[in-house]
Amino acid sequence: MSKVNFRVGLIGNPNSGKSSLFNALTGLDQHVGNFPGVTVEKAEGKIYLEKDKIITLIDFPGSYSLHANTTDEFILTEHILKEDQVPQAFLYILDLRNIDQQLLLLTQILDLNIPTFVVMTNTESFSSDYISKVKLSFQSKMGIPFVDVNYRTKKGIPEIYSQLKNILDNPSTFVSDLNIAIIDDQIVKDIKLVQQKYDYKTLYQAILNKHYYNKVNKSFDGRFPIFTAEESIRFQIQETLNRYKVLDQWVAEVTNQEEQKFGQSNLTKNLDKFATHPILGFGVFFLIMYFVFQAIFALASFPMDWIEGGFAMVNTFIKDILPQHWMTDLLTDGLLAGLSGVLVFIPQIAILFFLIGFLEECGYMARVVYLFDYLLRKFGLNGRSLVGLISGGACAVPAIMSARSIPSYSERIATMFIIPLIPCSARIPVYVVLIAFLVPVTTMYGVFSVQVLIFFGLYLMSIIVALLISLCLKQILPQSEVSYLLIQLPDYQLPYFKKVLIGSWLKVKSFILEAGKVIIIISIVLWFLSSFSFPGEFDKLEKNIAEQCKVENRTAEECEKILNGLKLEHSFAGKFGRLLEPIIKPLGFDWKIGIALITSFAAREVFVGTMSTIYQIGDNSDEKSLHHRLEKEVRADGSKFFDFKTSLSLIVFYAFALQCMSTISVMRRETNGWKWPIIQLLVMSALAYFSSLLVYQLL
Repeated sequence: MSKVNFRVGLIGNPNSGKSSLFNALTGLDQHVGNFPGVTVEKAEGKIYLEKDKIITLIDFPGSYSLHANTTDEFILTEHILKEDQVPQAFLYILDLRNIDQQLLLLTQILDLNIPTFVVMTNTESFSSDYISKVKLSFQSKMGIPFVDVNYRTKKGIPEIYSQLKNILDNPSTFVSDLNIAIIDDQIVKDIKLVQQKYDYKTLYQAILNKHYYNKVNKSFDGRFPIFTAEESIRFQIQETLNRYKVLDQWVAEVTNQEEQKFGQSNLTKNLDKFATHPILGFGVFFLIMYFVFQAIFALASFPMDWIEGGFAMVNTFIKDILPQHWMTDLLTDGLLAGLSGVLVFIPQIAILFFLIGFLEECGYMARVVYLFDYLLRKFGLNGRSLVGLISGGACAVPAIMSARSIPSYSERIATMFIIPLIPCSARIPVYVVLIAFLVPVTTMYGVFSVQVLIFFGLYLMSIIVALLISLCLKQILPQSEVSYLLIQLPDYQLPYFKKVLIGSWLKVKSFILEAGKVIIIISIVLWFLSSFSFPGEFDKLEKNIAEQCKVENRTAEECEKILNGLKLEHSFAGKFGRLLEPIIKPLGFDWKIGIALITSFAAREVFVGTMSTIYQIGDNSDEKSLHHRLEKEVRADGSKFFDFKTSLSLIVFYAFALQCMSTISVMRRETNGWKWPIIQLLVMSALAYFSSLLVYQLL
C-alpha cells in the first residue's frame, strides 16, 4: 500500500504558541530550510498517524492577516494563491489570552474553504467553564472543531492527533460555510465574473488575486484585472472593518468582567515598571545581558576546552599510529582541524540560544525589542537587532543566526552585515598581545587599568563604526516594506523547556549541516596553502636545517621549531605573504604578518599560533611568550618593529577585517547565497585596510 503524505500548514498570529505546538507534535523529527525564493526560515516536521499515513506539518511565519505588511507575513498569502504550494489543510493556533486579536486571520482562511481546525493555546489561566463556553460558541458559528491544549499537562495533544487523522480521512467535514460580507455588493458582481473566468473555488480567492496576482505571478503581463493601489488599500480597510463588526460581537458574547483576561497581570505590570522604563529599562537589560554572557563564557569554556583537547589528543594519536605522510597531515591538520573549528562553536551556540529562548519564553525579549526599537530604527535597524549585536561580543556565528527573527529584509541584512564588526572573543588573543606594545601595565587614578580602557575603547569604536555603516546601508538597501514595530507584550510566565531545548538543538543542527561543510572545505584549503610548496623546496630546507643543527649542536625540538617556521615561510601561504608585502607595507606590516593574515582567516585567534610558528617559538606558545619574542624584532634600519604605531595599526586592522571563515560561511547560509558574504568581505577588508593605513601614516 502506498503511503499518503498530507501537507498541513500551521498558522496563527505571532507569539500565539505555534512553535510550541509544532515541537510538541513533531518532536525532533523536523528539519529547517528556507521557503522557495526567500531567506525566511521554514520548519517542517513529520507526524506518523499510521504506517501508511504521514502528515507533513509546515510552520508558517506568524501573521495577523492575509493582507501582509512584511515579506515574512506575505509568505502565507503567496502559498495560498499558488495552487502547487497551498497546503491541503490548516491547523490554526488561537491564543485564548488575546482572542479578540486572533480571529481576523482565521475568518479569512475559512472564507477560502480550506479544511481547517483550531487549537486554543495558553488556556492554563482560564477556568474550564470559560474554555468550554468559547469552544461551543465558536464551533457553532464556524462549523469546525476547536481543541484546547495545555503543553505542560499534555491535555489536548491526543485530541489533536485524532483531528489530524479525521481531516486526512474526511477533509470536507472541516470546511466552514462561513461567508462574512466583506465588501460592497456592487463590487461583488465584478469579482464574481473574475471568479467564473479563472475558475476560482471561492469568491474570497478571487478577491485575494485581485489584490496580489501581480506580486504572486512572475509572468504577470497586465491582462489580469487587478485592483489599483488605491482600490487595494480601500478594500483592505473595508474588509477589515466589516470583519471586526462581526468579530467584536462574537467576542462580546463569550466574555464578561469576571473572565476578561485581556489585560496584563499585576505581576507583569509591576515588573514592567522596571523592564520597560525609559531609563531603568536599559539598566535592567544590560544587567541581564551581563549575566547571559558571563554564563556563556563560564559554561562554554569547559566544553570548548574539552573539544579542543579531545581533537588534540585524537590528532596526536593518529600521527603516532600512521606513517608521516601528507595524507596523515590532511586528515589531522586539514579535515580534523576543520571539524574541530565547527564543533568548538557548538557550546556557545547552544548556550546562547538556550538562554535567549528562555528569556523569550519568559516574555522578556519582547520588552527588549520594544525598549530599543526607537533608537536602533534611526540607524536602519530593528529592536530585534540588539540581540544579535550583543551576541556578537561572544561569537559572530550564533549572533548572525539570531537575526532570523527580524521580519524586515533590509533590517535583517543590515543587522547581519554589521555584527562581525562587534569585537568577539576570538579577537581577544590578538588584542592581548598587541595592546601590551601600546601601553605598559599602568593605572589611571590608581584604579582604572589603561590597557583595559584601550580595550574598552576598541569595543566602543567598533560599535560606532557598525552603526555608521548601518546608517549607510539604510540609504542603499531597498525599503520594499514599511518597517514598524507591532509586537504584543505577553504576561511573564515560566518557559516551556521542551520548546527551548528543541529550538536550541535546531540552531546547532543547522549550523553543523550548513555552515560546517564550508568551514571544513576552507580549512582544508588553508592547510594545503600552509603545508605545501613547489617540488623539492621543503626537502632542501630539511637538509639545510639538519646540517645547521648538527653544526650548532641544537636539540631536536629546537630544530623542529626552526624547520616549521621556515616551511611556513616557503609554503604557498608564505609566498602569498611575500606577494602581499608591497600592499601591506604602507600599513607597517611585513611578509610575516602577511602570512598571519592569510592563515588567521580560518579564525582570528590563529594569529597567535601562526606568529609563534614564524618566530620559531612553537605553534602552541601563549600570548606572553609571543610578546617577549616580538619585543626583540627589529626593522632593517635597526628600529623596533612592533612599536606603538605598528601595533595600533595591526589592532585597527583586526578590529575591522572579516578574518573568520565561520562568519562568512554562516552569512552565506543565512542569506541563501554568496552575494552578501562577498560584499561584506570586500567592505570590511577595505575598511580595515584604509583605517590601518590612516593610523600608521598619520602617526
